[in-house]
Order: sequence, then structure tokens, then C-alpha cells
Amino acid sequence: QQGLKCFIRSLSAGVSLDVLLDDGTAVSGDCCLDIGRQTLVLQVAGRVREVRLDSIELVAQAKDASWIPEHVRRVMDSLCVALVIRPSSFVTFRLQSEKAAEYFALSLQALCGCEATPEELATDDPELPESVLYAIAASAGESGKSGW
Repeated sequence: QQGLKCFIRSLSAGVSLDVLLDDGTAVSGDCCLDIGRQTLVLQVAGRVREVRLDSIELVAQAKDASWIPEHVRRVMDSLCVALVIRPSSFVTFRLQSEKAAEYFALSLQALCGCEATPEELATDDPELPESVLYAIAASAGESGKSGW
């Protein structure tokens, strides 16, 4: 509980992190939580993208991300955290350390109240929400456009 409060305070103030482009290039950006604590505001390469927390379907690290299409997975490493966003997009962050990536993933997952956890994804027959399946299919069919 205390860790989540600290995460919310930090994210509300804003954090710097890298966003991975489709080709694996890392671009520096900033991420903050809006004043109402309902939207992530991402600023990358002069562009602003708002992501409502309730639109984030899944949060996972590379080790948990067997559901991510191969062309996206191959650019991820142990420092990365991927978000699947309804209806059919994703964004991948690269943090400074494995511990930072794990903390970011777990805290954001708790903050979003994501429907599926990495443990559920690790099962042989995961029951993924329909919007996640659509995002995966759309990503595979459109060469994984992350939107950046």
C-alpha cells in the first residue's frame, strides 16, 4: 500500500523514461499522472498522448509477455514494460533497471486494476479479454504500430 502511494506521488510529479519505437529505438520521454489520477500523459518527441488508466488492459514485462507479437517482443528486454491499450494499441517503455521495470509494472498494474495478470497469462489456456486479443491480432496484422 505504501509502495503504491509512493508510485502515485512520483508519477503525479512526472517521471522520465524511454519509449520504444517499432524498430527498437528508444526515445526519451516523460510520463505523468493527471491531476484526477485517471489518465497517463505521455510526452515523447514533441507529441503528447493521453492514455486513460481504465483503457489499459494489460501491463507486463518481457519475461511475462508471451502474448506480445514476436516483432514487438524481439525489441523488448528485461528493462521493458509493455501496455496493451484498448481498443488496439500498445506502448513499450524501457526503464533504467530491472528493479525499476518490475516496480513500474506491478505498481501500474495495481493502479489500473488490469483484468489479467502475468500469472494468468502464463497459464496454458489464458482467458484474455476480447479487446486484448483484438489488440494482439491488430498489432500482428499492422506490423505492430505503437502509435509513436
